[in-house]
Amino acid sequence: MYQIKYSESFASSLSQTITYWQMDLGFSDDTIQNYIPLISKNIHLLSDFPFISQDVETVK
Repeated sequence: MYQIKYSESFASSLSQTITYWQMDLGFSDDTIQNYIPLISKNIHLLSDFPFISQDVETVK
């Protein structure tokens, strides 16, 4: 199992995405709250299966 480290850029990007969902798409807080566990689940799956996704650490 690998340890997942959250970078500042990841946190910022996620925050910007959530703001986009709220402001531009008009998603309610309840709708967004439904997505948060799915995002978290997928991130934690990466610790068990790190080779199922692309390493985006250097992508800008």
